[in-house]
Amino acid sequence: AYFSLLMKKDPASSDMPRIAKVAGEEIGSDHYLAQVLGRGQDKFLASSQGSEAFITARNQLESDHYQAQVLMMAVKNGKVNNTQLGKMLSTAKGLDSDHYMAQVLSGMISERDLNNENLSTLVKLTNNIQSDHYRAQILQKAMAEGDLSEEALNTVIKSMSEMGSDHYIVRVFMKMSEADIKGKDMKMLSDIISNKIGSDHYKLQSLNRLVKVSELSSSDFTHLLNAASSMGTDHYLRDFLMQLSQAKTPTENQLVRILELASDKIGTDHHLMAVLLNY
Repeated sequence: AYFSLLMKKDPASSDMPRIAKVAGEEIGSDHYLAQVLGRGQDKFLASSQGSEAFITARNQLESDHYQAQVLMMAVKNGKVNNTQLGKMLSTAKGLDSDHYMAQVLSGMISERDLNNENLSTLVKLTNNIQSDHYRAQILQKAMAEGDLSEEALNTVIKSMSEMGSDHYIVRVFMKMSEADIKGKDMKMLSDIISNKIGSDHYKLQSLNRLVKVSELSSSDFTHLLNAASSMGTDHYLRDFLMQLSQAKTPTENQLVRILELASDKIGTDHHLMAVLLNY
């Protein structure tokens, strides 16, 4: 009650760092501490000292609901610069709830024009989200912001590779394939198809997308065929090899590799003949 009355008296900006510090130390109720931080956020965030005190006080909140509420207040506050936003973003890892973590990260993407550093930090925080649904949601939204830095793109791939659901992995995969994929990114994505996607249906979708967006260099062919070799269903492997032949005429060495793969992995004469006749 004391702090609520104090905030109504419009204290001087110079007093705000001290008020935030004491409030964080003395107010045991998340509800009232969030209320104080919310009412005074303009003044708390008006100076670097006030911002630091605001962040420290916010860290005293135990409830994910109130942590998320206060973080979103700061995100929407135009006085918060990128450096301050980065510090607040790093405190979001204290959120245990996937729902509230996703709410905060989604809000940051929607409300702010994130610089590369903060966007990379945000993508790294998706590693703390256990739900594939929420993780995929944030990764897709982050990629929709435009060209990601190499660091951020690698973090997206790592986060995606730790997901358990083929459905959500492929949703992120399809969004990522809209980016400029080259070299080592092709290898990492092909490895995800081989090692993380269990369904041949989803493997085929992902491989076909890579065929469409890649340069189909010699190394690309190698990565794609390595990933295709992980498929166990004859007709899906047949469909992929035929799709590959339509995308680019293989070199002699690539053709040998394709036919060897078809002979080794396709057990049904009907599907094998379809591939051999296609080439």
